[in-house]
Amino acid sequence: MHKLRARLKRLIAYSLYYTGTLWIYAAFKLKGRAVALTYHRVLPEEADSFSTRGIVVSPASFELQMDFLHRHFTILSADQFHACLARGAFPRRACLITFDDGWSDNDRFALPILERLGIPAVLFIATGYVGTGTVFWQEELTRWLYAASRSSTKATELLDELGIGAACGVTDTEARRIVRDFVTGMKSTEPTEVTRILTGKGQPMAVPTIYQFDALLRRFRKRTYPWGMRGPLQRIKRHLLNWFLPK
Repeated sequence: MHKLRARLKRLIAYSLYYTGTLWIYAAFKLKGRAVALTYHRVLPEEADSFSTRGIVVSPASFELQMDFLHRHFTILSADQFHACLARGAFPRRACLITFDDGWSDNDRFALPILERLGIPAVLFIATGYVGTGTVFWQEELTRWLYAASRSSTKATELLDELGIGAACGVTDTEARRIVRDFVTGMKSTEPTEVTRILTGKGQPMAVPTIYQFDALLRRFRKRTYPWGMRGPLQRIKRHLLNWFLPK
């Protein structure tokens, strides 16, 4: 079903693009406006990630998208975007590229592509995780539930209790999908239930990190980036640093 849906979406997208219908729609929809694209993770297909598929794009796909935007859109820096908001008008096909959370793969895989094309972007960092070695509970919990599904210990009892015991008797790929879908569906779950599961899982596991603070400082010393703060502050800090990749 997933593959069929993906193929159908691809067919519709190709039809809209090659018939020119997409450009007509874009001209109407974006007149006097700007589109803000929000990315999260840029990772190779083989990467060890338990993030939901909806927030992950491969470096190859990301490069194709950036190349397309570079050729067909006016990509704005943070300062340019703010100036357009102040005047109440945007240039034709205006676009702002942003990254949420501050995953380290943004630095490793996305930034070189942005630099090569001379594309500005804005990074919003989850400051509460910088330098801690921890990640969002969704990533941690999905990773642990998957590990439990591959184990023969009593941890599998919890999977049965949560209704995902089927993850124990399937392939690695299918087990990843089952636990990922389960955790994705927990977004509206009471925090106490999430805490109960996380605190009952035993020793913490090694998980991919958000930006390490020392690495972050090295990048900021090398270049200046506009970035915002998420997490404890829950608000955007404009012009803390001015991230503008030179053209």
